[in-house]
Amino acid sequence: MKKVLLLIVFLVVPFAVNAAQMQNPDLISVVGNLGPEDGNAPVITAKGNMVRVQNADGKTLEVFDITGRKIASLRIDSPDRSFNLKLRRGLYLLRVDDVSRKTMVN
Repeated sequence: MKKVLLLIVFLVVPFAVNAAQMQNPDLISVVGNLGPEDGNAPVITAKGNMVRVQNADGKTLEVFDITGRKIASLRIDSPDRSFNLKLRRGLYLLRVDDVSRKTMVN
């Protein structure tokens, strides 16, 4: 059931990407939020192959592909941490605790 929901979510993402993002091959865009919206929740932002995670010291960043397969699991060792993921073109889900971000790499 979880994989089916992920697949449905990722099939909608290409329609949400605007023309400016389509022209920039190094852009990963934050398309949506599936997590809580409180001030202490982790914040995930992505651009190019760089992913920045804030308010998540001691937690783990998980990266999933469109099929739901886990690609990476990275330990966050500071309150403001950046990672160079070197992802291929495609759709990805970034997750820290209950906060998830759908991203697209062009």
